Amino acid sequence: MNTGCDFVRMLRNDPKLKAVPAVMMVDKDDEATRDRVAQCGAERYLADPYRRSTLINAISGLLNRRVEDKWRTLRPPQRQALTNTLKLFNGIGNDDFVDILNGVRNHDNYTYTHSMRVATYLALFGFNLRLPKNEQVILASGGLLHDVVQDVNSA
Repeated sequence: MNTGCDFVRMLRNDPKLKAVPAVMMVDKDDEATRDRVAQCGAERYLADPYRRSTLINAISGLLNRRVEDKWRTLRPPQRQALTNTLKLFNGIGNDDFVDILNGVRNHDNYTYTHSMRVATYLALFGFNLRLPKNEQVILASGGLLHDVVQDVNSA
């Protein structure tokens, strides 16, 4: 693990690279390993063996967190629209809907991010029109799903 730690420390010491999120791959998941990873400066670690989707989720989660942190600099209406759209996605009770969006997110982060942006713009649009909250939710939901195509023959 020293080589991995050395690399992460190198990232943290370089002014241009210190903000790059780091995910370390480790042989085992125990308290000593967790402590060493934290001391190195990595945000996450994955114990071998791990699934490809676990790696994708770890990287996406770190990148999404960085993007969401930048929302604090936005004006309140834009920040609220983004926050509400994210809450909408995370709080949807329909498992089919969540599965579809998670499938898009895990398969193609660009399409997922695009859908989140469209949902945010539609939520902001509804907010500026002073639509009732439930109609803003419908607009945002449409934005989340606007590129999702389901083959009717497979249903």
